[in-house]
Amino acid sequence: MSPHERKILVKEWRPSNGRAEAGAEVLPHGFLRPVKTQPSRRPIARIEAALRRGRIVSAFANMTMLVLGPHHDSPYVHSFDEDMKHYNRQMA
Repeated sequence: MSPHERKILVKEWRPSNGRAEAGAEVLPHGFLRPVKTQPSRRPIARIEAALRRGRIVSAFANMTMLVLGPHHDSPYVHSFDEDMKHYNRQMA
């Protein structure tokens, strides 16, 4: 990868419901699982589809990372917000 290329890290937040997927980052209310990104348009299309469904996308300062979260009407929105605050504090 040349220094002029940008790498975008895409993760999806999911409520834990007492369990998390293998390799996921566990947070107080849920977990972050990586969205596989490959040199194709599929990840971009998946993000665009998520946005059309009204999902929340958060970008973190000093990182090129997007986190796909629950629909704004979901009962999990508060948990997602709390986990993202927790995650931001960890990264600071």
